[in-house]
Amino acid sequence: MSTEAVRDSAATPAPPPAPAEVPGFAKDGGKNVKMKDGKEKNVVPVSTAEYGCKDWKWWLNNTTVTLGMQNVFDEDPPFVAGSFENGYDESLATIKGRFWYVGLKKRF
Repeated sequence: MSTEAVRDSAATPAPPPAPAEVPGFAKDGGKNVKMKDGKEKNVVPVSTAEYGCKDWKWWLNNTTVTLGMQNVFDEDPPFVAGSFENGYDESLATIKGRFWYVGLKKRF
């Protein structure tokens, strides 16, 4: 074998492998759907993202629910003699009484 033949065979790369086909999906991004008559039809979705809201757990992904309550026993704020306006320390207590709240945060 000559050096030219060795050089030519080394310069020719092997062909790339063929992509593996995925059952049910067409090459152009559509989806093969079996029709009632038994034939398959290529259907291209309107959106490339497929949303799977199969059950209630899917809706709770990336969701934070916050429940809370302030002044559970509905007590009056403690009296403070040095307070000029309200008779209590506004930085420590409030006169609203019992206060509950619910928060819902969903990240997309």
